[in-house]
Amino acid sequence: MNYSHVSVIAFNALFPSGVSMGTSTSYNLAEIDFDGQANPVIRGTSIAGVLRHRYSEVYGKESAAFLFGEAINRRTGKGSESRIRFHDLHLDTGQGCKYDERTSNAVDRHWGKVSKGSLYSFQLCPPNTSCFFRMEIFEDDPLKLEEETKRIASIISSGLILGGKSNRGCGYLKPPEDIFCSMFNISETDEYSKYLNITRYFREGNRCMSSEYFDPVKVDDTENSMLRLEITFRIPSGQDILIGDGKMQQMKTVGYDGQKKWLLPCSSLRGVLRSFITSYAAKSKKQISYDLEKAPVNNLFSDDHASNVAWLFQKPSEGGKRNPELHDMYPVASLFGSLHAAGRLHVTDSLVSATVPAQVRMHVAVDAVSGGALEGALFSNEVIPSDATAEDGFHTSILVRYPVKDDINFLVASLKAIHSGYLRIGSSKASGRLEVVQIPQSFGNLSSYFDQVWKEFSK
Repeated sequence: MNYSHVSVIAFNALFPSGVSMGTSTSYNLAEIDFDGQANPVIRGTSIAGVLRHRYSEVYGKESAAFLFGEAINRRTGKGSESRIRFHDLHLDTGQGCKYDERTSNAVDRHWGKVSKGSLYSFQLCPPNTSCFFRMEIFEDDPLKLEEETKRIASIISSGLILGGKSNRGCGYLKPPEDIFCSMFNISETDEYSKYLNITRYFREGNRCMSSEYFDPVKVDDTENSMLRLEITFRIPSGQDILIGDGKMQQMKTVGYDGQKKWLLPCSSLRGVLRSFITSYAAKSKKQISYDLEKAPVNNLFSDDHASNVAWLFQKPSEGGKRNPELHDMYPVASLFGSLHAAGRLHVTDSLVSATVPAQVRMHVAVDAVSGGALEGALFSNEVIPSDATAEDGFHTSILVRYPVKDDINFLVASLKAIHSGYLRIGSSKASGRLEVVQIPQSFGNLSSYFDQVWKEFSK
């Protein structure tokens, strides 16, 4: 890269719900990537793809191609190299294990059964995994370089989702308190020497942004296209909850500090939200893609049916292109996603310290005719009681890219339904009651509208 100026951007990154950065798939297990020393890592190419996509959405495809480069056109022979350089993120998983494994599935909302071929597992790093984030931008015009630096910082500050399986609750990069930057005129010997010193400083493993070189970037928040909601759930007094791990035991994980945590996974909350919002949208006369008329009676678990649901019943022909414009017709699919395009909603996993132990409950199935217990039907399960969230509740972040007012109406109605007890979370072998501790905090795009709608629903 033969440019006269360079901007070095750096900050300390935190993934509150962990991160899953896939490298390969073995059968139905999505594996994460490791470096040569068996430490989990996010490759720079993954970061480049996420940032380019967001940059293109906010500032246009031409601006993104000017910064990130453009592939050579076979007909014209024209292309451009990238002016931005990324580095692999070496992840610090703390005192916990380097990664955990979880299993997920997809459930048909009408029939309550797992769709065929939808059971899979994935690996992810533990909650509060951290890393040091660094990139460089090269340019001849210092004013243009400063503008691009602020744009990148603005996108990062609005919240990024990195890695695979983001719809399973992980990968949310918490907006850093400060993003640091240092610009150098590398056409001058002294400035180039300072740039080389910083490069060596980071390669030696140092992570402190010295004020001798770095200054915080002033982020322009006017281009923020993200709505972020911060919500805390608590188990009401006398109630309990069970999010099973397949063995009728409450799901748990080990955090960065090495301590056991009770887990409220995104998948449980997201599934309930999607089911409720679909019904709410239908009653509000909004168009939905999947109704009972499209559900086959005799061939529910066929590959064709599962595929049709994911394709919004408009699967392209072989070799055809996806049709993301369908999301303009179906507001629920636009929010949660389909095979045509990714959704705009992200819900993070939430955790609470497992200092309060789980309680064991016994159950038995009763014969409806004789009134006696069925042989072999005695079983037990774990629940976590309200004491587990008495001091610190389940804190969840909900992010919506490019929100519209319908999205906010859907989310407020859903959260109110959970708070009132209309919606229950988890297994039926516990009450599944959650309540919203206080008014959710809203940030970013349409945050004032969210506050207004929340107050109206509270009347």
